[in-house]
Amino acid sequence: MSLLEQIYQDINNLRKRKNELDSKEKVETSNEILINFEKLLDAVGRDKFIFYDDGKIEYKWDTSL
Repeated sequence: MSLLEQIYQDINNLRKRKNELDSKEKVETSNEILINFEKLLDAVGRDKFIFYDDGKIEYKWDTSL
Protein backbone atom coordinates (compact mmCIF):
# COMPACT_ATOMS: atom_id res chain seq x y z
CA MET A 1 0.00 0.00 0.00
CA SER A 2 1.34 3.41 -0.91
CA LEU A 3 1.73 6.15 1.66
CA LEU A 4 -1.08 8.15 0.04
CA GLU A 5 -3.42 5.15 0.23
CA GLN A 6 -2.44 4.69 3.89
CA ILE A 7 -3.25 8.33 4.62
CA TYR A 8 -6.66 8.01 2.94
CA GLN A 9 -7.36 4.81 4.88
CA ASP A 10 -6.35 6.45 8.18
CA ILE A 11 -8.60 9.46 7.50
CA ASN A 12 -11.47 7.13 6.62
CA ASN A 13 -10.96 5.13 9.83
CA LEU A 14 -10.81 8.31 11.90
CA ARG A 15 -14.10 9.50 10.44
CA LYS A 16 -15.75 6.13 11.06
CA ARG A 17 -14.50 5.89 14.65
CA LYS A 18 -14.85 9.55 15.67
CA ASN A 19 -17.66 8.81 18.11
CA GLU A 20 -15.78 5.90 19.71
CA LEU A 21 -12.52 7.77 20.37
CA ASP A 22 -11.86 10.18 23.20
CA SER A 23 -10.29 13.59 22.53
CA LYS A 24 -6.75 12.40 23.23
CA GLU A 25 -7.04 9.49 20.78
CA LYS A 26 -8.49 11.79 18.11
CA VAL A 27 -5.57 14.20 18.48
CA GLU A 28 -2.98 11.38 18.43
CA THR A 29 -4.55 9.80 15.34
CA SER A 30 -4.78 13.17 13.59
CA ASN A 31 -1.14 13.91 14.39
CA GLU A 32 -0.09 10.56 12.93
CA ILE A 33 -1.99 11.37 9.74
CA LEU A 34 -0.29 14.77 9.53
CA ILE A 35 3.15 13.23 10.06
CA ASN A 36 2.51 10.76 7.23
CA PHE A 37 1.24 13.57 5.00
CA GLU A 38 4.44 15.53 5.66
CA LYS A 39 6.47 12.42 4.78
CA LEU A 40 4.53 12.23 1.52
CA LEU A 41 5.26 15.89 0.74
CA ASP A 42 8.95 15.25 1.39
CA ALA A 43 8.92 12.17 -0.86
CA VAL A 44 7.27 14.03 -3.73
CA GLY A 45 9.28 17.19 -3.15
CA ARG A 46 8.11 20.27 -1.29
CA ASP A 47 9.42 22.42 -4.13
CA LYS A 48 6.55 21.11 -6.27
CA PHE A 49 3.92 22.71 -4.00
CA ILE A 50 2.81 26.20 -3.07
CA PHE A 51 2.06 26.66 0.64
CA TYR A 52 -0.30 29.46 1.69
CA ASP A 53 -0.58 31.12 5.10
CA ASP A 54 -4.16 29.90 5.53
CA GLY A 55 -3.03 26.24 5.27
CA LYS A 56 -3.98 25.72 1.64
CA ILE A 57 -1.55 23.70 -0.48
CA GLU A 58 -1.46 23.68 -4.28
CA TYR A 59 0.53 21.48 -6.63
CA LYS A 60 2.66 23.39 -9.15
CA TRP A 61 1.60 21.88 -12.47
CA ASP A 62 4.20 21.56 -15.20
CA THR A 63 2.56 23.58 -17.97
CA SER A 64 5.54 23.30 -20.31
CA LEU A 65 4.24 20.08 -21.87
